[in-house]
Amino acid sequence: MNWLDETLAKPAQVKLGAVTLDASKIAMPFAPDAPLEFRGSVALAVSGSMALAASATVPATLSFNGTATDQTLSASTTVAAWPLNMAAKYVGQFLLPALGGQLDAQLGITWQAAGAAKPQALRITAPQ
Repeated sequence: MNWLDETLAKPAQVKLGAVTLDASKIAMPFAPDAPLEFRGSVALAVSGSMALAASATVPATLSFNGTATDQTLSASTTVAAWPLNMAAKYVGQFLLPALGGQLDAQLGITWQAAGAAKPQALRITAPQ
């Protein structure tokens, strides 16, 4: 999978590989007591200047899993060895000196649609 953003002065390009997506309990309409279950991952296909930032022993990966209906979402994500210089073309005009290093993180997301008596709720956590 390739991402090419030509809206920037210098186009940004990202190549992803090893994309997986598995889903189960798929039903329409959604049932609150039987949410859709999903999991997947994607790896960064490094080349050029990205290869300098990426570790040869740990591939840059993003993995995720969770459950969802049309009214709720609960998901967790793990990012490993993701090179920060990928964002350079986006934040380089605002951030000096250059951005370097790699990101390792865990994130959690929960969302609840607005109901009759309560507003929509979104919660993002970062345990690591």
